Amino acid sequence: MLKKKHRIHVIPVGLQSDWIIRTVKNYRADKVYLITCPDGKKKQEAEKNLKRLLSELRKMKIQSEEIICNTEDFNEIIAKIKPIFEKEKENDLYISLASGKRELTMPLTIMAMFFKGINQSIQCYLMNEIDVQTVPTFEVRLPREDLIKVLKFIAEKETGRSKKEIVEYVNPKVESRLGKNKQASRYMKVQRNILEKLQFEWGLTENEGFRKSSKVKLTEKGREFMKFL
Repeated sequence: MLKKKHRIHVIPVGLQSDWIIRTVKNYRADKVYLITCPDGKKKQEAEKNLKRLLSELRKMKIQSEEIICNTEDFNEIIAKIKPIFEKEKENDLYISLASGKRELTMPLTIMAMFFKGINQSIQCYLMNEIDVQTVPTFEVRLPREDLIKVLKFIAEKETGRSKKEIVEYVNPKVESRLGKNKQASRYMKVQRNILEKLQFEWGLTENEGFRKSSKVKLTEKGREFMKFL
């Protein structure tokens, strides 16, 4: 039996509530994540608007969850909204780009593109007093799954990983008594198919040191990329 998909909305909250209430009602939302920021000159007005929204959602028997973000910290926003995309990847996910601050809608747009390859049901939209307009969401090209796994393994250790560690991670059941030729073959396979891809094709890793003492570490680009994974 196919698992029922739920209709999940992610909505940055500003000073507007009527559009939001009408939209989630028309879309028959099952749950709404309200992304808020408790700062700004109109803080009291925003808090009043949030209370009204929560009250209306309760009346409509729609589940809601508030996610509080600091709009001055992009990395914090990503860290707060990323779990939503991970948790709801099996559901229909609707992302509002018409409400709230631009500092909130931009990270939401980026995460929608990153997760589009995992969840094809992600849909961004704009809303106004009259209607809702769908916004095209394009999938971001990501490294292969095996590359991402190795990248995460490298990232777990701040000082980097030796190539030997990486080869053993990729081939955990390789027997130590394998002949030198077979060991060299496995090493070259990991080097060409994984390490060179991460370093030269994606620019996410770099080598530090020489020969046996060398380490594979994340580049600055790699460290930034990891924040989205």
